[in-house]
Amino acid sequence: MLAATQLPAAGVVAMSTPYDLPEDPRRRYLKLMYRLQPSVAKGPPDWHNPQAALDHVDYPSYPTRSILELDALLAEMRANLHKVKTPVLLAHSRQDNSVHPENMQAIFNALGADQKSMLWIDDSNHVITREPERLRVFQAAENFFQRIENNAV
Repeated sequence: MLAATQLPAAGVVAMSTPYDLPEDPRRRYLKLMYRLQPSVAKGPPDWHNPQAALDHVDYPSYPTRSILELDALLAEMRANLHKVKTPVLLAHSRQDNSVHPENMQAIFNALGADQKSMLWIDDSNHVITREPERLRVFQAAENFFQRIENNAV
């Protein structure tokens, strides 16, 4: 999403995108924490499609420093979302346990684009491109880009 504030784009599709990190008292200590605790274990997976999980490349923990960097990146994104003027499609699962669903509405509200829409997915968790409704997600993205292409001609 941040790239659309700095680079030319005909349109943007953002899936399962965070607006901010969840409230956590440890966030204010991240600069110290990443030196003392280099990584933080991930929570248990929560797949709606267990078959997709079998070949999903994953990592067992988050580097603590990356959380600090993500926090800064999200702050920059929030400060610049009003500059996104290109059409936007946001897609998010109502059952996403990694990036809570209210993040999509916050991004939507902050966008400067006149043409913006939200696609809610129900039978999925965070990785909506691998979950049961993935074909619906792919079709929505394809339709979105076709509309952009047809309007540009």
